[in-house]
Amino acid sequence: MTGMLVIGLDAMDAGLARRLAGEGRMPSLARLLTKSAWAPTTNPDGIVVGAVWPSFATGRWPGRHGFYCFRQFVNGTYEIARRTPNDITPTPFWSTLSRQGRRVCVFDAPLSSLTADINGLQVIEWGTHDRMLPRAWSPGPLGDDLVSRHGAHPVQGSCDSYMRRGEHAELRDRLAQGMVVKTDMCLELLAREPWDLFLVVYGESHCAGHQFWGLHDPTWPDHDPGLVARVGDPLESTYEALDRELGRLIDAVDADTPVLVLLSHGIGPHHDGDHLFAEIVRRLDMASGRAPISRRVAEIARRRVDRIRREASRWRRPGDPPSRTTSVDGSRRVYPIPNNELFGAVRLNLIGREPRGRVAPGPESEELLSWLSERFLELEDADTGQPLVRRVLRVDDLYPGEMRDDLPDLLVDWRRDGPITSARSPLVGVLRGSYQGIRSGDHRPSGLALLRAPGVEPGPRSAPIDVVDLAPTIAARLGIELAAIDGHPRPALV
Repeated sequence: MTGMLVIGLDAMDAGLARRLAGEGRMPSLARLLTKSAWAPTTNPDGIVVGAVWPSFATGRWPGRHGFYCFRQFVNGTYEIARRTPNDITPTPFWSTLSRQGRRVCVFDAPLSSLTADINGLQVIEWGTHDRMLPRAWSPGPLGDDLVSRHGAHPVQGSCDSYMRRGEHAELRDRLAQGMVVKTDMCLELLAREPWDLFLVVYGESHCAGHQFWGLHDPTWPDHDPGLVARVGDPLESTYEALDRELGRLIDAVDADTPVLVLLSHGIGPHHDGDHLFAEIVRRLDMASGRAPISRRVAEIARRRVDRIRREASRWRRPGDPPSRTTSVDGSRRVYPIPNNELFGAVRLNLIGREPRGRVAPGPESEELLSWLSERFLELEDADTGQPLVRRVLRVDDLYPGEMRDDLPDLLVDWRRDGPITSARSPLVGVLRGSYQGIRSGDHRPSGLALLRAPGVEPGPRSAPIDVVDLAPTIAARLGIELAAIDGHPRPALV
């Protein structure tokens, strides 16, 4: 292969991976660090979890692709609906390469839908984390033969379900089996023809980070030393196993083939205040100006009618759009909306944007956003007095674009150095509650990109690389310029 090999390690934490490389436990990554140009990657701030891979694929920030969570507010309504990769409208860069005559293979790029008439092969949802679409591949004998011979990924159902059953070792082993099978499939494809772009992403590190952090981290509240004695550290063993597959892929291409490895974003302990956030926002909304009783009664009636309609819509024909599952209270001025738990997210009930808006755009909305930001920053631990919120981000400052109104208005960045079990402020009062989820690990924003290529000087780079710069950089190495995107090719990598 003389085109370009791109390998994604989804949510593999760069700090942990580099430590294991330094200890000789990830030798493939250690070799890359000496032979590659490498730098941290900057991912979408505040909505990092769901927006990383769409931003990578489209070369656009979320204000221009609109995707950040598996459940999002439906602009122009008061409904929250499930989102899938089919909702991402901008074109991924591999589709542009395909249309320009480049031969491409894209295997398990997260949050991707199937590209029609691709010049090559695409496989989606074979072994990605948190599958959102059915497993599928490009029509034709190449994909049909490959998937039928190798079958499905050994992890069946969600990673969460294994942990609920207490099957820690079973999940670890099935993840290891899955990555070996994926590499076998990729090696077959690499041997078939000289691809211009071969892109594969391993989702096993994403699953392992969520599920195994509590076994890896002795400070996790429910850390079980006895279980660790029986099964070891399954997070580190998953990283070591992925490093072996990384080595197999890199060894399969010639030394002149550019190789880009992306550790998409990090992982750490699941410490945040999301379990308290809805009640915090409700109390702040009441303090900011409660709606008249007549308006609240009318809103309750509307929501009951909407709920009946949603229940009826579950009995839909194949091909009909999915039902919208929940709604927010349209009598409020501000309400929380989903954001994968990492950052709290709120949205104003804005006149002209929402059907029954209560906050006027301009000075009134600016004043309310500033007031809410100050109130969030007042939150502290009720027992220690330690601040709970590090930053409050204004989405208008971060993500302009045609899809801006699909996003939240404010993002709340929690303190993450320990569990949050209480919140206190003058307006909120005191709230108590603990995180009850099954996932002990949650994401961290920064990733790591490594490029080994002829003419590229090895060693660390002082400036981070924006994730939206990777697509135009890859395309530029293949002689293609991407139009109408936010990213730019990095000359030192081209």
